[in-house]
Amino acid sequence: MTSKVVGSIEAYPGVLEGKNKVTCSWKIKPRDFFCLKNTGDFIKSPIFTCLDDENKPTAWQIIAFPKGNSQQDSKHVSVYLASLNRNLCEVFFKINIFHAYSRSTTSEFREKTVKGFPQLIKKSRLFPLFKVEIKAQVSFIRAINTMESKRKQEFQFVNDQLIQDISKIMFNDDLSDCKILCEGQKISCHAVILAARSPVLAAMMFQPLKEKETREICIEDFTIEIVRELVNFIYTGKMTNIEENAAELLKIAEKYQIQQMKDTCVTKLMANTNVENCLYYAELGILYRVEELKSTAVSYAVKNITELMKTQEWKQNSAKNPELLSHILEAIALGNKPK
Repeated sequence: MTSKVVGSIEAYPGVLEGKNKVTCSWKIKPRDFFCLKNTGDFIKSPIFTCLDDENKPTAWQIIAFPKGNSQQDSKHVSVYLASLNRNLCEVFFKINIFHAYSRSTTSEFREKTVKGFPQLIKKSRLFPLFKVEIKAQVSFIRAINTMESKRKQEFQFVNDQLIQDISKIMFNDDLSDCKILCEGQKISCHAVILAARSPVLAAMMFQPLKEKETREICIEDFTIEIVRELVNFIYTGKMTNIEENAAELLKIAEKYQIQQMKDTCVTKLMANTNVENCLYYAELGILYRVEELKSTAVSYAVKNITELMKTQEWKQNSAKNPELLSHILEAIALGNKPK
């Protein structure tokens, strides 16, 4: 496994946004980035600093895997933020590459913790002759004391144990009392758990409807993969393949009125917004009345309007969706501040 510090980094403390924020630009020569041949090989940026909530410097580093961090991510570039600090802290960070592909999240960092995005951009979108520029924004939120961290870990342990116990009965035919039918397959479920998590499913199972008599819920407008993800979230609060299916999972969460699942999907879509999908995500925001998703997607479209207008998505969507076009034009007129 190959690793070394390469390139140069320019850091700009957040004068306008607040002193506990820094924006940095890591510039990498093509030969340093594209010479790595194996999955798991990585390069590191020079160290940069960000002030904490007591105005003391904290040290950070960007780590990039040009061929992906693992076999699962081998078709993508993986990029992470590494903490070089001893104390536990919480930060918001955003990473983008080529000014177009960006991801952001809020995380807790311990000493030598590395967190980020295993599939930031597909390798096929890179140009070996061009200099690579990776930008990172780091906003220090707060230091976390040891006692608070311990209490949080204890609560998380209890929560994880509860989820683990409930998940044991998922798909258990012997204990189930109802089934979900999709694409010729049956998923064994428990009416009381479905009802507790979804008001729509509760009405189906306990109101005088067909489902109450047959104890079967037929779902015809989603694939079995999406339906299994729905059931998995109902029982565990987790989704196993949200990266690829966030849009469809948002739709099924909306249909069955599972707000937590919907919020999780919206967060994922916002983090994954790029030139190829911003128009579709804006449509979803309008259709499902998610103002935050619509605003994020429209803002992204406006900021990248020159590149966006060259795409097939723009030609198709601008013609068939006048409401979406109206939102984008309004944002441009208001100086990129969509309502």
